[in-house]
Amino acid sequence: MITGSVLEVGERTYTETFGEDVQRGHPKIEELSGQPVTRFSYPYGRFDDGALAAVRELGIDVACSSVPIPAVTSDHRAALPRL
Repeated sequence: MITGSVLEVGERTYTETFGEDVQRGHPKIEELSGQPVTRFSYPYGRFDDGALAAVRELGIDVACSSVPIPAVTSDHRAALPRL
C-alpha cells in the first residue's frame, strides 16, 4: 500500500468475477505503485471461502467487506467489517 498524508492506494475488483479480476489487477497495481499491495475491498462487500483463499494467496494482509459494524480483535484480517 502507498501511504502518505493524503493518499492511500488499495485494491478492489473491476467486476464481480473475483478471481479473474484480482489475478489481473493485483500485479498491475503493484507494478504501477512500485510497492506491494496489501489491502483489499471485496466487490459490494461480498466474499466467500474462495475469495478469502485468493486474497491470502496474493499476500493481501487486510481485506474489508461492507458489513456496517465495528471491527473487533477476533475478526479475521481477510474479512474485516467496515463502517
